[in-house]
Amino acid sequence: MNYPIKSISRFGEIKAILNQPTLYIFEGKEGQNLTLGVYEGTSKAKLLTPSGEGLTTLYSGEWKGILPESGIYRVLVYPQQESTNSAIKVDLSQHLTINSENYSRLNDWRLLEYTYKSSRLIKSFENEGKSSLEISLFAEQIQPLKVRCKLGQTLTIKANAVTIAVKSPTGQLLALKEELVSVSVTQNGVYQVLVIGEDYPMTTPISINLQ
Repeated sequence: MNYPIKSISRFGEIKAILNQPTLYIFEGKEGQNLTLGVYEGTSKAKLLTPSGEGLTTLYSGEWKGILPESGIYRVLVYPQQESTNSAIKVDLSQHLTINSENYSRLNDWRLLEYTYKSSRLIKSFENEGKSSLEISLFAEQIQPLKVRCKLGQTLTIKANAVTIAVKSPTGQLLALKEELVSVSVTQNGVYQVLVIGEDYPMTTPISINLQ
């Protein structure tokens, strides 16, 4: 589908009445800090990296994080009704984080502000295999899952309409992406998978694959 395309400056805000999906673009550099805001009206905004990976989906409020690569970023805004007012704001700092390709430097304000449910240990496989479960989350809630991994394995998590974070046994943030995450296991121990919900209650199936 072809969308109207509009450019946003490094410190930009666009207000418009939307009656169709609209694509906003801006140029970012790897390691820069980004604050993306969605205000007014009833809209959904999805932030995509230059390589097409989803970083977050916003219905309102702000998302803060570090850009994982350089290039043209896209914010696809969907009006949630026939016509709605919409305000999109981009605040991109000049500060670059050294070695930002290391996922441990990724951050998301929801990890600090959302409520955590009790951790669940995934016991259905000890060495390798696949486990599936269903998770119910209240608004602004995170479900931690614990998976015991061995050096050399690959841990892959897939879910619908949620953001997934993975932490190492030492608490290092290794990955933070929407719906699909895959990380290489670099040390033995229990890895933490954080399933980050939205600002509304939801239930989602989770698939965890260890090989």
